[in-house]
Amino acid sequence: MIFSSCLNDGEMAVEKNNTIIYFDHKEDEDLANKLLDFWIKNKYEGKEKQSLKISRLEGNKTLLLKVIVRESFKAQKMPFEDIAFPRSVSDFGKYDLGGKELEVPKSTPIHVRGGLVYNNLLKKHELTKEHELIKDGEKIKFCYLNKPNPAHNSNVVSVMHALPKEFGLSAYIDYETQFSKAFLDPLTVILESVGWSHEKKSSLEDFFG
Repeated sequence: MIFSSCLNDGEMAVEKNNTIIYFDHKEDEDLANKLLDFWIKNKYEGKEKQSLKISRLEGNKTLLLKVIVRESFKAQKMPFEDIAFPRSVSDFGKYDLGGKELEVPKSTPIHVRGGLVYNNLLKKHELTKEHELIKDGEKIKFCYLNKPNPAHNSNVVSVMHALPKEFGLSAYIDYETQFSKAFLDPLTVILESVGWSHEKKSSLEDFFG
């Protein structure tokens, strides 16, 4: 399966909540329903209606999944909060060594590591009165970062609500990795269930056109 973008629809469709998936071949209806459930379950749908299309290329041997986007849509301008992974934090104190300098044990789960980075940056920028520190049991969101960056060169940062602008990290969001981890990797499970595989485009810009 190849991923791309488009501005048109298809002959048939399945729809739920704020998402609609178009397709041209009746045999693709099962995949469309699985994709629709996947899209909603993983919270890829937004406030505005989101449309996708499943097409076939090369004598029906290759499937093309297109995200039908608005002409004004700019992938690289999506805010941290819209693309970050949601997670729950447990045993946070187990990995928080409590020192003034950032110390992250090797076995630390990636979203917890992002939380340690977040807490350290709050203290560094003296923002603990404006923003709560992450603790055990909190609901957080994490996102991958490009390196080098001002977050101790960490490849990840987690937040509770919003990414504080004082961190200066918006320009370092790793959209390519985030897209792959948040979308392509989970979607592979659906494709493998029907005996298909996917082919990645060379970049996120290629995907969104």
